[in-house]
Amino acid sequence: MFRTASVLTLCILIAACGASQQPGALLHAPSSEAQATTLSELDAADHDCPWPADLARYEQTTFAAARHSPVTRVSTLLDELTGGCSVVKFTIDDSGAIASVDIVSENPAGFGKVAADILRLNDYAVGASSLTVFMTRVSGRKLPNGNAVVSVAFKDSLLNMEVPR
Repeated sequence: MFRTASVLTLCILIAACGASQQPGALLHAPSSEAQATTLSELDAADHDCPWPADLARYEQTTFAAARHSPVTRVSTLLDELTGGCSVVKFTIDDSGAIASVDIVSENPAGFGKVAADILRLNDYAVGASSLTVFMTRVSGRKLPNGNAVVSVAFKDSLLNMEVPR
């Protein structure tokens, strides 16, 4: 997919995970284990959760500074997450929070709920109509150290994150 243009930049999702960070503090580099797991996860997601044929008609959005508390706690999400992927359609409200989620596909069964929780960890750019429908493919896998690797892919962009426990 878009992986060739991506340099596999992994970032630690700090603000969305509810962890506090001092202003000016640096993000830590992702572990080599997280990088290797991300490559494996992206390959599996390409195979297990293919994009639907009508992908071009959906919009993409970007993350924004956190304004809302996550609906699901990060620790709960990490307990639920083992591994999988899901293609999801969603809308955002006027404040940038997820308004509705529609699971298009999931592998394994039940991963769509985890994908929706992953999406709800973030706030999104405002400005689009609340009727605008976005599509993304969310994949994730728990790491042996208890952290997780999560990828959120839109039709033209990909964000990989290592979510700390």
